Amino acid sequence: MIKIKWSKKIVDFVRKIKEDRRLLSIIVVAIILIFVGIGSIAGYFVLPSSSIENELALSQAELKTCQKNLGECNNTTASLSTKISELEKNISKLTSNLSNCKLEKENYKSSLENCTKMKNKISDELKSCKKDLITALNNLEEQKKKYKKLNKSYEEIKTNFAKNKCCPLQKLVPDYKYYAVSENDVLCCRKEDKNYLCGPDEEKTSEEEVKQLIC
Repeated sequence: MIKIKWSKKIVDFVRKIKEDRRLLSIIVVAIILIFVGIGSIAGYFVLPSSSIENELALSQAELKTCQKNLGECNNTTASLSTKISELEKNISKLTSNLSNCKLEKENYKSSLENCTKMKNKISDELKSCKKDLITALNNLEEQKKKYKKLNKSYEEIKTNFAKNKCCPLQKLVPDYKYYAVSENDVLCCRKEDKNYLCGPDEEKTSEEEVKQLIC
């Protein structure tokens, strides 16, 4: 029953439109305005939606960049923490080494002071020894001179004594042409073959000990 009533109303409305052209025009204009209004409303809502999507995309890109930067910062922080830990260990080791070096330096310093004292002592002793050496060399030269003088005198005495003792014997026995000194005594010597016979007992004497008798 309701559908029949609505059908009759629609049929009556269409008949009125056909009969009244002004009503038809009003209806057409109303329909056009409705479509234009709907388009404007849709455009109003579509444009803000597109802008929001763009802003959302930019925000997501910035978020990804921030996340990437955050990851890099975390990696850098971890790396720096490791390096800091290693540097702290090195600093601790170097501090310990520095303490040992300071201790060794003090020991070397003490040893150096002892060595310096010893060096000064040895230097003083060396100076004293040099003075003693100079004195000893001077004494040695004097003793050499005295020895040469005494030896010359001794040789002269020995030669004169040999002449006084052996030259008279040589006149009696011409073979006594040599002399030697043994135990502070002058022995007259003669040569027989390669041997030198000296003194009353005619002891054999080496050639190095025998000297030529000059009367």
